[in-house]
Amino acid sequence: MPIVYIQGVCGGSGGTTVAANLAAALQALGQNCLAFDLNHSNGLRLHAGLDPLERDGWARRLIRNENWFEAVYESASGCRVSPFGLLDIDESVQFDAQVSSLLPTLLAQLQQPFSPALDWIVVDAPAVQTASPAYQAVIAAFKAIAQLSIVVVCPEPRSYSLLVTHPQWASAVSDATVLLNAQHPERELSSDLAVVLRQEFQVAPLTINSDSAIPEAAAHLTNVLDHAPLSQACSDYKALALWVQASVRELTA
Repeated sequence: MPIVYIQGVCGGSGGTTVAANLAAALQALGQNCLAFDLNHSNGLRLHAGLDPLERDGWARRLIRNENWFEAVYESASGCRVSPFGLLDIDESVQFDAQVSSLLPTLLAQLQQPFSPALDWIVVDAPAVQTASPAYQAVIAAFKAIAQLSIVVVCPEPRSYSLLVTHPQWASAVSDATVLLNAQHPERELSSDLAVVLRQEFQVAPLTINSDSAIPEAAAHLTNVLDHAPLSQACSDYKALALWVQASVRELTA
């Protein structure tokens, strides 16, 4: 059961959107997929049709010593999602204090057989600079068990600056593939930075182009494949799913 680890270089890079739509694209290929949300922002659930006011999630279940498997929900397209959960202030403090001791149990359970069986797990991880020191260990542990790590980057100055100047990103991208997201090929700066990123980093041979269908799908609490199957974004995510499958086969051969 391959694990694909998705991490945005910063807030707004689109890491959560990529994770949600990649999971949906793998599901559309007949692959049973679980999208797992490592983000405290708890945004992944919104791409799977969950009630925005729903507080349930794996983090809330763990700190209550409950079975977090019961916090796995299924979207209309059949893709399953495990939301982080909405924590209040006291719960957040409790979670941060316990997360290190809870981590081995969570990782062991995540790799146990699911019913129905899973073919893929897509992990949506927060940007390294936004996580507390304790939670950075959790992020690193998930990345360590992944077969493929993808760093989502918009070809714009802020993202490029973080990649080349932030000390944590220097190591993060050394064993990951950069995915260019929300590219505007008609804009000179976007195209120029895409060229620079391809020269300096290991970049995936495909791009997720900017498309109004992407925010529209999120606004309808669904994914691009279900909301706009004829859109450019839908084609891009289908291509991403095929590339992910081929890459994991090559890496694990």
